[in-house]
Amino acid sequence: MNIEGRQYNPPVDPEEQAAEWALCAESPIYFIAAYCWVFNATEEAWIPFDLWPAQAWAIAQLVEHRLVIILKARQLGFTWLILGYALWQMLFRPVATIGIFSRTETDAGDLLDFRLKGMYYRLPTWMKSRGIVSDNMSRWELSNGSIAMA
Repeated sequence: MNIEGRQYNPPVDPEEQAAEWALCAESPIYFIAAYCWVFNATEEAWIPFDLWPAQAWAIAQLVEHRLVIILKARQLGFTWLILGYALWQMLFRPVATIGIFSRTETDAGDLLDFRLKGMYYRLPTWMKSRGIVSDNMSRWELSNGSIAMA
């Protein structure tokens, strides 16, 4: 079933998985809209990441331009959006290095340990890395050479 771009029943056929992998590799917008989940603090549950048009535009800018400065306000979903983009890079642009910074070391660790990894663990098995090399609150390395550090 495909609801507004969301794959609720990810493909089980290897050929369909390969086609879906190619779509995700081509477009971080598609990947985030179809496969990423965010934690809704009000509902205390993980919910599908439903991209707003401005968020899709922001991701397009990140893809198109090497340097982007974002003046952001709170509660716009940009932290989740950027973490979804970081996850896309880690999976589809192997040997990606992601630096996660926040106000405090604890906050940065939470972004890595709860949010980024939380999105990753909700992906279909066939989309995940073959293994995890390093996994703690400040460093997470996938077997494809990609790494995120808080």
